[in-house]
Amino acid sequence: MPEIWSQVIVDSYPTVAEFVKPAESELSEHCLISKDQKWWDDHLRSSQYMTQIVKCRDNKCWSRPRSSYFTVVKDRFLPAPLPLLQTSDGLKVQERTADGTARKFSSLFASLCLNVNNILSRSATTFRTIPVRPILSIHTASSGRQDL
Repeated sequence: MPEIWSQVIVDSYPTVAEFVKPAESELSEHCLISKDQKWWDDHLRSSQYMTQIVKCRDNKCWSRPRSSYFTVVKDRFLPAPLPLLQTSDGLKVQERTADGTARKFSSLFASLCLNVNNILSRSATTFRTIPVRPILSIHTASSGRQDL
């Protein structure tokens, strides 16, 4: 992965990436800031598609937003990708096909405008939100915190 990330340019700046063995890292566990479960619940969504860490609207929690993200994405988290199909009954979410036929997905702006309840079939109601995989933390006596 470092070879791939080192080729990326971000805001006209080169990216330098290298693998660091945990034993040789400059970070120590006591220097890391930990967050409670409520913080994770309020700020993180993780699924098979992506992991989203999003600022909340509490100015005590975060610095003031530097972009218009909250103007565009009012619910803070990006909507689930929806495979759309134009039917005689209007726009509908396309059901999964057995033959693996390619499906067309809506753009972000179309997804933000759609009323998902109006386009979902009864069998596709799981598309309403991105399925979330909770972040579980366990504490072990020998190794400290471990995320699952």
